[in-house]
Amino acid sequence: MNGNKKGLLGYAIYMLLMSIVSIFLLLYEAYTSLWHRRSSRWNRLFLATIPDKPILLVHAASAGEVLAVEPLLHQLEEKYPQYALVISTGTKTGYALVQRFFPHLSVVYFPWDIPLVTKAWLRHISPRLIVMVETELWPYFLRTAARLQIPVVMVNGRISKKTFGFLRHFPSFVRYILSSIQLFLMQSEHAAVYIKQLGAYEERIHITGNMKYDQTYGQVSPTYKKSLQQQLGITDKHYPIWVVGSTHIGEHEHICNAFQQVRHAFPQAKLIYVPRYINEVEKIIEMGRTWHIDFVKRSEGKPLVTDSPIIVDTMGELGQLYSLADIVFVGGSLTPVGGHNVLEPASHGKPIIVGPHMEHFADVFASFQEQHAIITVANAKELAAACMYLAKHKQVAMDIGKTGLQIVQANQGATEKTIRIIADLMRKEL
Repeated sequence: MNGNKKGLLGYAIYMLLMSIVSIFLLLYEAYTSLWHRRSSRWNRLFLATIPDKPILLVHAASAGEVLAVEPLLHQLEEKYPQYALVISTGTKTGYALVQRFFPHLSVVYFPWDIPLVTKAWLRHISPRLIVMVETELWPYFLRTAARLQIPVVMVNGRISKKTFGFLRHFPSFVRYILSSIQLFLMQSEHAAVYIKQLGAYEERIHITGNMKYDQTYGQVSPTYKKSLQQQLGITDKHYPIWVVGSTHIGEHEHICNAFQQVRHAFPQAKLIYVPRYINEVEKIIEMGRTWHIDFVKRSEGKPLVTDSPIIVDTMGELGQLYSLADIVFVGGSLTPVGGHNVLEPASHGKPIIVGPHMEHFADVFASFQEQHAIITVANAKELAAACMYLAKHKQVAMDIGKTGLQIVQANQGATEKTIRIIADLMRKEL
């Protein structure tokens, strides 16, 4: 059997499995809608008002991708006023961020990758071009777009070593799916090599860099920074201010343990804790009590006149809160999640600590390690020691933060490269 037939067979098997899964998904949505009287995801797919203009569809799977593509969205709006941008996302946090930062744009939920739903959704939106942020390889969606003759571009593309290792087990199937994408605009040479080895046509691959270096990450004016400090009860006596961002289950106990040690050495230490998922806030508060840490919720009142640690149960503030820090820990890295975006605190010139699991940001992490712009720890004891070291050695902390900021500034420009290549495609295809 040749490669093309194997690809078609793999696609047929995938569609059979997704057809079976779709039965259970639709039953669940019917139950959710009728029994709990909540709007089902099916309804939310089609409720958004689609502008009466030619559509450019940008898919940003979650909050991180929404933030990454923010500079590109501004440039697309400026360069193509004759088109309307529609943003699709797959999570509530992503949806909320689009509404917060781009309230004038239409935002919709991305469909399940199943027959009928995906095709109806694409016909409903009827985009002239689809921009997929990072690595969103949904087989039926991509093949349907190809059949409808809608060009697809992958921007800020990345392939982790783990993902590459998995996908290479299905070479014909993956090659068949990748043939539906007109352009692969990859973050790095490693990502470009991976996507080529998976079967993308070489002439379609470009290395544009990482657009996350171009993101403004909640730039904070001196006036707003002072307002944030007042809201969170931060005064000149508090030191160090430790901002912990994007933590996951398995990390919360490490943070509580480490903060107890830091506070013993620095009684005026202030913790601002921003978990990845708001629904974990109550568990963290309960866990904190076992470490004699009494968290106060960000949402409980303004200003929060308290020396207690703050746990942030609101969305979309992390980039701004990093500006308040003396020391930053970026979560998803002490447990095998793959890490989160260290460019956010780096853009504020802050010294950063992470765990060893940074696979999702391997190239960025390697660059920071090479230039000694990041500290890596493995557990609560090492985390506490790193925090106390940086708190005691302010010049070292400042130098680490300055180097990180220089890395960010030196790698900017990916958005400009991306928009130029998209413009060339639009001149040819649209």
